[in-house]
Amino acid sequence: RKSAAGTTFREALFPRAVPGCLLVSTAAAPAISKRYTVVTEAGKAVAKRVSYSNVYDQDKTYRLATDAPDVITFRHENDLLSVPARSEGKICMRVAAPARFDGEGWQAERGRRDREVLVFVNNVTDGVNEETFAISLSVAQ
Repeated sequence: RKSAAGTTFREALFPRAVPGCLLVSTAAAPAISKRYTVVTEAGKAVAKRVSYSNVYDQDKTYRLATDAPDVITFRHENDLLSVPARSEGKICMRVAAPARFDGEGWQAERGRRDREVLVFVNNVTDGVNEETFAISLSVAQ
């Protein structure tokens, strides 16, 4: 209610209050469903194929993504994988080891460089992450 002076109770108590909102978010590392190891030499690339099953009763298209596009590239048009209902498809990727290790994420151990790279399989329809794979890349120097 307004007082005789024309101000509300809240305005009288908090004259400088600014309306706003509070945004809260949480983040967690994705659950890794499968792990693979790739061994190669510095400056070399290897091809890796991983089976992926569509457990749904309809055809699905998945968008493939990685947290290290400098290391993993997908051999699918527009990074899309289409898998028929209740069938299996192959995720084909090229895993490239750099000739020099200037970037972050590489761990040195006994003449080798190691790095874990994540591959995300996301449903194109709703953008939900269906599965996450970890590729452990071990590079001989």
